Amino acid sequence: MVQRWGRVAVMVGVTTWAVGNLIVRDTELQGPRLALWRYVIAAVLYTGWHLWRVGPLSLNQARVAAPAAVAITLEIALFFTAIQRTTVANVTVIGSLVPLLLAGIAVRRFGERIPAAVVVGAAIGLAGVAAVVYGSTAAVGWSLGGDALAVAALLFFAAYFVFGKEARRSLAAVSLQTYTMLIGIPVLVIVCFATIGTVAPPPADQWVYPIGLVALPSTGHLLVNWAHQHVTLTFTSLMTLAVPVLSAAGAWLAFREALTTMQVVGMAVVLMVLAFVVLEGERGRFRTS
Repeated sequence: MVQRWGRVAVMVGVTTWAVGNLIVRDTELQGPRLALWRYVIAAVLYTGWHLWRVGPLSLNQARVAAPAAVAITLEIALFFTAIQRTTVANVTVIGSLVPLLLAGIAVRRFGERIPAAVVVGAAIGLAGVAAVVYGSTAAVGWSLGGDALAVAALLFFAAYFVFGKEARRSLAAVSLQTYTMLIGIPVLVIVCFATIGTVAPPPADQWVYPIGLVALPSTGHLLVNWAHQHVTLTFTSLMTLAVPVLSAAGAWLAFREALTTMQVVGMAVVLMVLAFVVLEGERGRFRTS
């Protein structure tokens, strides 16, 4: 039953990440600045929660959380910038390649066993992802530079999954989330000054965007961090394939970003693969040795 709730938590989490991408695309704030003020708001909320429900903060726990915190902070800064420079479909699809990077790590580092049918399904899903990317290269708003930033974000995202799962061996999910926000703030201050030269608060009409990111994708990260102890890294990483489908569909509805026939077909393939992966999870096919 706990494993089932873990799968539900991951699915809800990746859905909030997809909605968060649309929030980022809609705001006028630069990516690093938006990320910084999201962290500031979240740090206040999660630190208060931690002190109330968990206990005092600990330097030793902060050290455990630091690798995951730095990885996801840099990923968010790069990702937010990328999604403002190229299409939502491309950025989210590139980000969904994380299962490809994590497959070997899941087997060697965490002793996970990946069924052959899931490997085949993942390959088909990645083909669908490639179709979505290829189909958007002629779209308005596409940028090679933006795609390059998305690739860099992908590498940090994969590292975050690994470091986060390791940190959860000794940290509660809310602790990992709290230390991530606190450690991430100075990192983002440096990034802001290095890239845009300011850390100024958002104007009055833009505060809704960092608040929305705290309410949705930050909560999604909390859910996924909690789920790390109950589901395999393979299952979690494969679920990220849903993000480009949901984000691209949302961008089509909200921003009228065009979807080509190839993109639609690719999305349909990804959805079928996800349905298969969830079914395999229900059958208990994902496990550790």
